[in-house]
Order: sequence, then structure tokens, then C-alpha cells
Amino acid sequence: MKRKKQRKFVLTQEHLYKSIEHTVEKLKNQPMSLLDLKIIDASLKELWYTAKVFAPYRHRRKITVFGSARSKPSDPSYQQAKQLGQEMVRLGYMVVTGAGPGIMQAAQEGAGSIGSFGLNIRLPFEQQANPIIQGDSKLINFKYFFTRKLSMVKESDALVLFPGGFGTQDELFETLTLLQTGKTNPVPVICIEKKGGSYWRDWKKLYLDSLLKRKLISLEDLNFIYFTEDVEKAVSHITHFYHNYHSMRFYQKWLLIYVWRMPSKKELHTISQKFRPMLTSGAITEAHYHHLPHDPDVEEIPLKTLRLHFNQKNFGLLRNLINTLNHI
Repeated sequence: MKRKKQRKFVLTQEHLYKSIEHTVEKLKNQPMSLLDLKIIDASLKELWYTAKVFAPYRHRRKITVFGSARSKPSDPSYQQAKQLGQEMVRLGYMVVTGAGPGIMQAAQEGAGSIGSFGLNIRLPFEQQANPIIQGDSKLINFKYFFTRKLSMVKESDALVLFPGGFGTQDELFETLTLLQTGKTNPVPVICIEKKGGSYWRDWKKLYLDSLLKRKLISLEDLNFIYFTEDVEKAVSHITHFYHNYHSMRFYQKWLLIYVWRMPSKKELHTISQKFRPMLTSGAITEAHYHHLPHDPDVEEIPLKTLRLHFNQKNFGLLRNLINTLNHI
């Protein structure tokens, strides 16, 4: 007897709405403390409102800028952040910051309110939104750091970090952890400071070199981060990342990588050999139309698609693969 072919399950918005409703029903049926309910309620509202604000700009690439709120306009890093904001907006990008003073204000001075978002955190002693973004419809005020950090990374196509304190360090380490574990898709991470500065040199020696020496991170993990003293090099590093690479997504057992130009068969063979350690089987091949899922974010763009069996472990190598594809 011929077996009936099973239909593939396709996740839709309707499925997700029902899942959220089901979760709410479970909340009603389980005794919970008032504090737990307040956290859940505020988190959901913040994530919903953030998605609403960013939705009209979904197809614009964005960079998130981190750095000290204490930097003054006379600080060379302040001037670098301002220059970075100006240049990225000129190239069609938008700028996301924590909406505070210092480096955040500098980047938004360069980008202007039209070209930037402010993701402010409500604190008892600081911080009010800087005057550039204050009153703008793209200013979002957060109660919780975790929803704010999630939004900053989720909405960003690159992250640029200037010297800063605990907050900047926290944001850098969390971003590197998300990249190393594949909890966010690969994006450029740039650490920049004034010429001759020692902040990132000391940081690299204290953390990266030390961790690598103790074998607590892998050599391939260094692919996630780029150090420079030059704004133009930072901008070039970001734009080159999207020179050929566009985006990626997991679909069934495949990792799909969307590119503007498809490598030749000879180039694909060479690339497959080079990156074999991150493949569970087979080679890196072109995915044809009938292999692809419905994806409204890329269907209107004339992209090519690569597919591979990725081991979901060597994310540093995956970052290096993107570098290789960008040289094609």
C-alpha cells in the first residue's frame, strides 16, 4: 500500500499568535507572584513596542554604537563616534544607540534624529535621553536591561564599541557570547578608539590573549572581532561584510546563505574543502528555487542561495566563510 506523503509544517504568524495566547492561558491557571507577573507583562510590552517602532525601517541596515556616557565633546572618541554616525547615514545605514550622553549622543549628532534610534534605559539617577533623540518617535524607553540589550543586538547589522565602563564591557561580552554560540546571526563587531590609545590593546591582552592561552576560547573565535583606530577602516569593515553576503537562515536540516553573486563550481569545491571541518556531511552547494522556503524578506531581492549541512558548532569558521564569500 502506497504511503501517504506527509505535508511539511510551515510556521505562520497565526501559529505564533495562538502560541502566545496559549502561554497567557497557562499564566492564568498557575499561581504566580505579583512580581513575576509584572516582569512578564513589562517585558512583553517592551518587546512589542520595540518591534512596532522598528517595523517601518525593517529593510534599512543599522549599526548599534556602544561607549561611555561620560565622554566629553573634547574627547577624540566623541569626535570619532560623530564621524562614524555621519558616514554610516551617508551610506544609507541607520544608527542605534542607548540614547544617553557621551558616545551615544556623539553618534546621534552625526546621524541626526532622522537617521537614528534611541533605546533609553530608565534609571533612578540617570539617564535622560540626549537632546538629539529626545521627543523623537524612534526613542524607546526600557525598564529592563535584558529587553534593551536583546533589541539592540536583534535590530543591528553591525556593532561598534568605543571605550566605556561596565555597560560597554557587558554589551561586548554578551554579543561575543551570542555570536560564539550561534544565538544571533553573524554581524561585524568593531572595537575602535583614538590613534595611539591603549584601551582596546589592554583589553585584548587581558581577555582575548589570556583566554586563548588557557584554551578557554578557540582561535576561530577571534574572527568575531575587529580592532581599529580609524573610522574609515571601521566603515569599510562593515560595508565589506555585506559586499556579497546578504543574510542567512536555518531551514529544516540546512543552513541557507543568501549572496548577491554565486561562486563558480570550481570556487564552491575549493570553499567546501577549506570549510569541511564545519560541515556534518556533503559540500556547500547552490540551492535552487524548489529547495527554498517562503521568505518574504528576501524573495523580492535578486539573491542567490547557498546551502550546507552546518554542524552548528564552529560559528567562528562560519564567520570566516562569510569573509571568503565576500572576496568572490
